[in-house]
Amino acid sequence: VLDDSNFDAQLAGKTAVVDFYATWCGHCQQLAPKWAAAAAEGAPLVFAKVDVDKAEVTSGRFNIEGLPTVLKVKGDRYI
Repeated sequence: VLDDSNFDAQLAGKTAVVDFYATWCGHCQQLAPKWAAAAAEGAPLVFAKVDVDKAEVTSGRFNIEGLPTVLKVKGDRYI
């Protein structure tokens, strides 16, 4: 789980699939087991989660307006 303090450092130079979620979001909770299973497979992509309530700056940077939102991210932009 990433937040405003570690998002850039953890994903620097990497392509990642990022799940923007909230603990109170029912659909996010439904996605969580599938997300964990995909991450456990050790795919060539990095799988990350960002709790929008704890990472307001990062969520705003990527214009997150609905949950869950899954983006493929490289650096400071989504692709």
